[in-house]
Amino acid sequence: MDRFTLEELISQLGNLEDDIDMVARRLYNAPRKADEDEIANALIGIKTIHKLRREETLQTLEHLITKGDLK
Repeated sequence: MDRFTLEELISQLGNLEDDIDMVARRLYNAPRKADEDEIANALIGIKTIHKLRREETLQTLEHLITKGDLK
């Protein structure tokens, strides 16, 4: 792990907006409207993915701080 890995992970956190936009397009613009379960599942999925991205980013940050690679 290096600072470039951390930068990439931080950049990926911004994918949340793209993920929400994609799901919104699928749920609201599809020929068949999504039901409540589909909407809930999509939102839970986005939340879970964002949580995993955030955790990985924080673990990498902590690792680099411990190693003394961030100044």
